[in-house]
Amino acid sequence: MLSFLLLAGPAFGQAACPVSGDLPRGIRVDYDDGTTEVFRATGAPGVVAVLGTFGDGTGYRLELGQGLHLLSYTPVSADGGVDAEARVDYDYGRTAEELPVVEAEKRFDTPVRVTDQFGLHDQAQSQAYGAEEVLAIGTCSYRAVPVMIAYDTSNDYVEALRFLPELGIALLNWQESTDQARRVIEPVAIRPGK
Repeated sequence: MLSFLLLAGPAFGQAACPVSGDLPRGIRVDYDDGTTEVFRATGAPGVVAVLGTFGDGTGYRLELGQGLHLLSYTPVSADGGVDAEARVDYDYGRTAEELPVVEAEKRFDTPVRVTDQFGLHDQAQSQAYGAEEVLAIGTCSYRAVPVMIAYDTSNDYVEALRFLPELGIALLNWQESTDQARRVIEPVAIRPGK
């Protein structure tokens, strides 16, 4: 009987919680609003790619330096088409590998050169990192550093994320601006990709 239970164990339990070694094949996060994100190592030093999908099938592609710093944003249509004209690139004046890794109770203030459909413009960022806490996602728990990023934009855009040092990725928690009320999302499941 015991050998049956040992062999059948994975079929009856949830998949193992992802670890940083899963990043090359992907780590999928499901949120309570129907959004999913798949994080993958790109092979480029310090760069993580994210494919996000909303409940209606539309989505976005992100490139993140050190799993947090936004390097690019591209909208994706429901049929998977990429809107290259709407791509936004963020240049911190250093390589992704040279960007700081999040450390609890520190901050990072930086000028950023943004390239979008309107051309080039400067946009400062102020990032504040809080005290480490524990974030439970389904049956998995991770160390998490709260991150708040204020962007110097005309609508005073601010977002809060939680950086998971054990995985090297950041999960959105909320976002708001003068023209958008605070939108809060919570991760409800996390698993290795396939």
